Amino acid sequence: MTKIEVKQLSKNSYAPYTAMMLTISFFLFGCSQVAEGTKGIAADQESYKVGAIVFLTGPQASLGVEVKNALDIAAEDINNSGGIGGKRVEILYEDSKDSPKDAILAFNKLSMSNVPVVLSTGDVVTCNLAPMAKQKMVPIVSTVVAGPGITKDNEWVFRVFIDAEKQAESMARLAAKELKRKSAAILYINNEFGVATNNEFKKTFESLGGKVSATETFGIMDKDVRSQLSKLTAQSPDAVFVSGFGPAYAAAIRQLKEQSYKGTVLTVSTLSIPYFMEQTKSANEGVYFPDTAFQANSTDPVKSSFVKSYETKYHSKPCFVGAFAYDTLKLVQAAAKESSTTKTSLRESLAGLSSQEGLVGKIKFDAKRELDFPLIVKRIDHGEARQYCQSLADGQRRN
Repeated sequence: MTKIEVKQLSKNSYAPYTAMMLTISFFLFGCSQVAEGTKGIAADQESYKVGAIVFLTGPQASLGVEVKNALDIAAEDINNSGGIGGKRVEILYEDSKDSPKDAILAFNKLSMSNVPVVLSTGDVVTCNLAPMAKQKMVPIVSTVVAGPGITKDNEWVFRVFIDAEKQAESMARLAAKELKRKSAAILYINNEFGVATNNEFKKTFESLGGKVSATETFGIMDKDVRSQLSKLTAQSPDAVFVSGFGPAYAAAIRQLKEQSYKGTVLTVSTLSIPYFMEQTKSANEGVYFPDTAFQANSTDPVKSSFVKSYETKYHSKPCFVGAFAYDTLKLVQAAAKESSTTKTSLRESLAGLSSQEGLVGKIKFDAKRELDFPLIVKRIDHGEARQYCQSLADGQRRN
């Protein structure tokens, strides 16, 4: 029997959009539930089973529940339109609790069910499942996974989410090329996500002629980061880049405003989460951040239908986390249409998919099995998040 090593990441690992919601509570649904929606398909037909290892309990549960909710809506939509190959989609959920050991047990259980694909959430979980996916030759499509290198050297692992380095690079390019800032300081969370964003922002900004004058860190549960901010602003940087999540992230945005800093503030897509938008509303005016093309108030028929279904079922608005989860299952559907019944064929089909229209925009996997999707820059303007850049690559401003 092959020994599977459990990789231990730091307690405050870089699962950036998981721990950041510690203070929000959601009603949790039972882990054994399967997606509903059988209209148009005979109820007694064999189902197309999809495994899903999601953190449904534990400190990351709030985001896991949004993922599950969105997956269930996607499954219902697929089933209402004929399913996959005429079979009703059935999602077999397992609760990882964001624990490597629980996730490995869950993966082995799903393997016994011979599922053709496993969906996963979380960096630490996906890192530990990756070698098992390669060994057992089962494709894993991961979401709510932002740390660097998740898909590296493993053709069986795919990512459907914003990675940390892409966010930092986009903000550095914005600062240097579009906003013409010459100096910047960085405040980042002291875990792998923070380190990745700090390193990428510094590398990109300085490669474009800028200078990072100072860096400071904070812990996820810190309530007071004034000392770090004072050290950063004492250098009079043109811009400050804040990277992180959790209670300390919101405190950093507010306390930077308290210090009457007059320069440019840039941050990560944490700010697009409604909770953090609310927590920082007294201080986030003028802040720039990366986001997807998904908008809860969109008039696009597909997007508005998803939002309406979500609000009707769960009495809250989804954010980009749910949009990525929905798109994850739709990508599996598209790949299954083009493949045979083997797991290898499904993996190859996922890797070779043509561009699909998703909730986060036009999507497809690149050569490294990372999701290629439009990442835009937004700016808080009179309390509203408004699109600032059409494209980060060319820096074109769109008013």
